[in-house]
Amino acid sequence: MERVTGVDNLINATSSARKARVARIVADLDSGTPAQQSAALSVNDNERHRALLRLRGELYMNPNLKKVLLLRANDQLNGSRVTRPRALYPVRILPERIGPTSSFAAWPESIRDHWVDRIGNLALSQTNETKMEQLDGFSSRRDRILSQSGARRFPLSEQLADIQELTPETLNDRQNTTVRLIAQYWDIQFDADHTDLTAVSEERLARGNGSPSRGSKRITIAQVVEAGFLLPDERLVWKRPRLGEEWYATVTGNGTLRLDNGQEYASPSAAVKGVTGKNGSNGLAVWRRVSDGSKLADIWKAFRMSHQA
Repeated sequence: MERVTGVDNLINATSSARKARVARIVADLDSGTPAQQSAALSVNDNERHRALLRLRGELYMNPNLKKVLLLRANDQLNGSRVTRPRALYPVRILPERIGPTSSFAAWPESIRDHWVDRIGNLALSQTNETKMEQLDGFSSRRDRILSQSGARRFPLSEQLADIQELTPETLNDRQNTTVRLIAQYWDIQFDADHTDLTAVSEERLARGNGSPSRGSKRITIAQVVEAGFLLPDERLVWKRPRLGEEWYATVTGNGTLRLDNGQEYASPSAAVKGVTGKNGSNGLAVWRRVSDGSKLADIWKAFRMSHQA
């Protein structure tokens, strides 16, 4: 039940689809159908592809689901269930915001933005993100994550103790390892042909899915501009009527969004963070083109479709 519920959450199954699955499971169990023979308790290849694409991508989701994913990865790596401390939170290793003296200041903004919301950048800690937000260097965040013994029970957190300098390559290794561990725990690693889906390319996962996907391969503003789906100097707006706010950004020829205060950002979500000072909104969902009201999400979708044709 947890496996199919977890997969349904990862693939953004509709509420009606989730309820229908649960109803079928209950009916199968009431009729005495063994769990191994219940179609409702199975996960097909299309669902495997979609779930793994989501795991590899940006995780805009409830922190509780992030915690569940990390718990399952740690349990799998540990070989048994890790005893949970009373307080436990998923926190970022690379923070959302950094200062000029941060150990991450030399990283290109596009690299920082790529990793900040991916599972490879998360670890379990007894200290929540709010209490860590003033820490913007790797060593200080690592030490705070590991400052209480409860967090060190989790092997993916404990591994941070052996890392002296975090690099994008280190995050990539953590990403691949964590995705594979979750896939093993939920038995979604292999498809019907026994292909290891954690080892295939994202393009192949998307093709196997049979439909455009919000996979982990980032589409950049520069790519969209180069393809002509956005034009340099076009204006974007983010309207927040409940707060009485409107924010504007300009598409630049070098593939960034420039806010009216002159700050430039490498992605729509980074521009959101530039406006609010915190994460929380998917940039593709909130920014619209002023000229016709099109959401960036629709423009990005059109770009994907053109490259999958």
